Amino acid sequence: ASQAEVELRCDASRALLRVTDDGCGFDVGARSDGADSYGLPSMAERAEIVGGRLTVRSRPGLGTTVTATVPVRPA
Repeated sequence: ASQAEVELRCDASRALLRVTDDGCGFDVGARSDGADSYGLPSMAERAEIVGGRLTVRSRPGLGTTVTATVPVRPA
């Protein structure tokens, strides 16, 4: 990737972290078996442990967007 954008938003109920790049991208479905997965299954598991969700959008030649959304607990 030659460029990446990071977005962080938080409100009273949730935090969202989104990372988008203009890299080579990949076929998300082809990597769902965990082989050569770049750690995405581990990231998804960690988000789920705290009640959140991780989504990955990517296509060969079109870059990748990874979005993590997790609940925010009151202080």
